[in-house]
Amino acid sequence: MFDYKGLKFPDDPRLMGERMQQLISSGRYEREEQTGLPRFIKPDARVVELGGGIGLISGLTCKLGVSHMTTVEANPMLAAYIERLHGANDFTNTQVINAVALPHAQAQAAGASMPFYVTRPFWSSSLVEPKRKKYRITQVPVVSLEEILTRAEANTLICDIEGGEAQLFDGLDVASLRHIYLEMHTKKMGAEAVRHIFSHLHTAGFTYDETVSNGPVVLFSRL
Repeated sequence: MFDYKGLKFPDDPRLMGERMQQLISSGRYEREEQTGLPRFIKPDARVVELGGGIGLISGLTCKLGVSHMTTVEANPMLAAYIERLHGANDFTNTQVINAVALPHAQAQAAGASMPFYVTRPFWSSSLVEPKRKKYRITQVPVVSLEEILTRAEANTLICDIEGGEAQLFDGLDVASLRHIYLEMHTKKMGAEAVRHIFSHLHTAGFTYDETVSNGPVVLFSRL
């Protein structure tokens, strides 16, 4: 079993091969998120994470002592692995949901499921059809993000969904949130979408937090 910063990763040759272990152990994998998390996560944080990946960020967030952690991951294989990781580390205050979470109105319009593009490496998988990578399509359940935030009593949202953030905040009720930690995939969604996200969240009472933000990974904190 691979160990990083006291976080145990269960063996799985499909996901935790030598290359992945080297990437994690070097600190390069999700470097900006790893650096920023301890700067704003508090013990009373109730976190919803969109795009759980290999489980590194949810695992490190749990180790910071949060009150509750809900991870929504569209890739079925990754969702199952995150559950194994949480179990291997005896995290009991967690939930993993295999779904695509959208604002309520968008979820209703999308229907019961929608296509998700699974690529290799897994971190390029997305709701957005890849232009330069081979992929396979899997149908994933669609759920209301507001319902997840309400059930989790969330005050913190972490998001890394490979360009899916472009329309994520359109109509989304963010009144319960005090922090939104977001990776911007500008190459996938375009500069206008970035401007739209900043404008929308500023209007909703959030501000860009320069003390934590680093490159494409941005923290919005409620004023």
